[in-house]
Amino acid sequence: MMIEILKTFVYAAGVLLIYALSLVIYRLYLHPLARFPGPKLAAATKWYEFYFDILKAPGGQFAWELERMHDVYDLLTQKLKRTLKDGGIVNIRREYLAYTTDTICDYVFSETQGLLHDDKKAGEWLKTLDSIILAIPIVKQFPWLNPLIMRLPLRPLQVLVPDAARLLKLDRDLHHQADTFLRTRPDMTSEKDSSSAEDVIKHKTLFESIMTSKVLPPHEKSTERLAQEGVVVLTAASETTARVLSIATFHMLANKERVLDRLQKELGEVMSEPDSQVDLKILEQLPWLVGLQLFLGEIRR
Repeated sequence: MMIEILKTFVYAAGVLLIYALSLVIYRLYLHPLARFPGPKLAAATKWYEFYFDILKAPGGQFAWELERMHDVYDLLTQKLKRTLKDGGIVNIRREYLAYTTDTICDYVFSETQGLLHDDKKAGEWLKTLDSIILAIPIVKQFPWLNPLIMRLPLRPLQVLVPDAARLLKLDRDLHHQADTFLRTRPDMTSEKDSSSAEDVIKHKTLFESIMTSKVLPPHEKSTERLAQEGVVVLTAASETTARVLSIATFHMLANKERVLDRLQKELGEVMSEPDSQVDLKILEQLPWLVGLQLFLGEIRR
């Protein structure tokens, strides 16, 4: 009888151990948030939170540990603090642009530009987007200019017309990335290949989403199409988000008591921790958050 009980106990312990190891492996390597920086122990188990809230005196210390982790692992926060510590003035639009661009690149291309680590690259990327903003109204009036610029050699253009050279380099970089993708990926244009490729893709990039689409015809899955989509997503999504964040930050800091304090209090009521995930429907009911969004929508025009 005791042997049977012991066998059952060992079996149950083995099952629990396998489950625990599988859960840790999933959280560290397969979970959608696994690619974000942070302590591996905190990602692997909730006991990390238990230690700070229950065991570490005087208790309830996990909120402060979260703040410490944000200081250590949040690249945007590190960059801003480093600039302020050196006595510099923060170009908030450049910093937000570095953050949004790296985030978008990670999501749609599965790689970042490293702008949060490199102030020079972040500054060059800001100049590139400013060049695009400047070029849009000109190209609208003279549409023949764009294909002409795209055929020019890059090096002389970088000396003579740097703004136009930045546009050309971005276009060629995305064409090269799209061409490399098509040469190194399996053929996904047929319905059979598309289905099999879709099964093995854990995090689909923008290019993979286009190539595995069952709606787009084969001629829409060319290097040119991929490059154009890449340029549009990369420039439009990063710039608009960064600009909104910059304007919002300015108005919140300029109206700290009237806006920032009230907004923080309002968010604190629905977010128990800084990284709490709140349902969108709840956020849409917050008057100060919605009011700020509506205000930004008005000034955008």
